[in-house]
Amino acid sequence: MVEAANAKTECYIRASNPPLDELRHFPTGNISQHHLNQSESMSYSIEHPPKIQRSKPYTVGHNAGQAGHCLLSGSDTAGALSLWVSIIHPGSHAPFHVHSREDETFFLLSGELEARIGDEYHTLRAGDSVFLPRGIPHRLANVSAAPAEIIMLLHPPALENFFAEVDRITSEGPPSIDIMRETAARYGVTIIE
Repeated sequence: MVEAANAKTECYIRASNPPLDELRHFPTGNISQHHLNQSESMSYSIEHPPKIQRSKPYTVGHNAGQAGHCLLSGSDTAGALSLWVSIIHPGSHAPFHVHSREDETFFLLSGELEARIGDEYHTLRAGDSVFLPRGIPHRLANVSAAPAEIIMLLHPPALENFFAEVDRITSEGPPSIDIMRETAARYGVTIIE
């Protein structure tokens, strides 16, 4: 496993995830019981019940080369996170931007992406993940010839309404960069370029 941490940007990229064989070495059986046996005073409270959510088709329209599906919304997770899957087609990318309200975690399921994080560029391949804390300028771009598929975790889930608003704005064609900057700013996102 290779891990790279950039002290300047404080983001983490994990490459070459462990093979599934390594994951099989965890204890088997009831995990809750395993943890209860290790701690006599463990208690649980369920403020929000577990949720199985069927995929909600949702097309992100701010960039014609991307399509996303919300798997779990903030309302599904009691405001803890939102989980998305997105296909990024060749030549497609989000603008270089920075979040002030949420952290993002990406896991690349397939394909290859170029990640610009601050002033640095990284190549992400299937199985790689990246954690981007709020305040770190970034952009993912598909500079390859094949589509890339990612899982995106937003915590907290502050951008669901932003995606819906951008979808409305772009339904009639590409908006001006000024309209996109104004819209993004309402959600604590600054578009840099």
